[in-house]
Amino acid sequence: MGASSIMLLLIGAFFLIPSWRDWDWFFDSRRLRLITELLGRENARLTYMILGGAMMGAGLIMALAY
Repeated sequence: MGASSIMLLLIGAFFLIPSWRDWDWFFDSRRLRLITELLGRENARLTYMILGGAMMGAGLIMALAY
């Protein structure tokens, strides 16, 4: 398993788990506050769940390809 696949898995998990659990510290952070305000909390959660799942899927595919 390469370093890039591990990084994608970890970053994907970092996006997926807080959005699935609806953790306030994640969505109230300074960097995500604008996205949360523009999309609304539920749509921001859905967006980050999809993004995290896609990153984890890409990391898994990369890990299995090598």
